[in-house]
Amino acid sequence: MSTSQADLEKEFQQHNWNEDKEWQNIVSNMDFPPNYDEPKKEEFLLKRKRKYYREKVVSGFFSIISVSFLSQTCVEAY
Repeated sequence: MSTSQADLEKEFQQHNWNEDKEWQNIVSNMDFPPNYDEPKKEEFLLKRKRKYYREKVVSGFFSIISVSFLSQTCVEAY
């Protein structure tokens, strides 16, 4: 049985990021340039989070994010 993109996205959203020590270590060591406003930081964090998830949590995770989905996610964060 193959996992759909929607299922993988749901798993990504439900991942316990607060208790993922390796992810927390990455976030705590991030240093953003002074010109990064909050939306730009959120966009960067989302991209980095997806990369981390794909490489470290679920090797089968693939993420083809449309610009509209990314924009919607950033807007919903606020």
